[in-house]
Amino acid sequence: RALGRLERTVIAVTGDHGVRTRGEDPALPVGRISDYMFRVPLLIYAPQTVQDTIRIPTPTSHVDFAPTIAALFGKTANAARMQGVPIWQRTARDRLYFLGSAYGGADGFVEDGTYYMRQAMSGAVYTNRTFSFADEHLVAAGSPVNKWTTDALSVATQLQLALVSRLLRESHPSTH
Repeated sequence: RALGRLERTVIAVTGDHGVRTRGEDPALPVGRISDYMFRVPLLIYAPQTVQDTIRIPTPTSHVDFAPTIAALFGKTANAARMQGVPIWQRTARDRLYFLGSAYGGADGFVEDGTYYMRQAMSGAVYTNRTFSFADEHLVAAGSPVNKWTTDALSVATQLQLALVSRLLRESHPSTH
């Protein structure tokens, strides 16, 4: 501030993820994902672009971080080539995945303001308007929501595995 640079500076503060293991919190439920596991802080100070505090109510992802910063610097062409979108462009209609079966025992996603979760071991599907699942959010076995949720998460998992496989091949071409 004393040097006159604060008004020309963008400051971003965030974290990597929420609590995801019982080592971090012994009371963490196994086989359920939640806001507690995935929500992270994100604070962006950008005085040259916005004058007042703006709260973004729509869930976003860390893939949105780089395009957000690029757009704040006016580099919209760079942001357009990235996987995510600036956080103010996320809409409630967007599907956003929460892949946590490897450590939390469940995967899920949010779309159109509804959260879906599938337990890895049991295959049970849950749905709720908030990112929290209890027994009363269990979807009936014969419901079409079960297949729809399972199919959506299977596609996401297949894409994730294909991406990891490709990245491994590209980073170690002689071993594959």
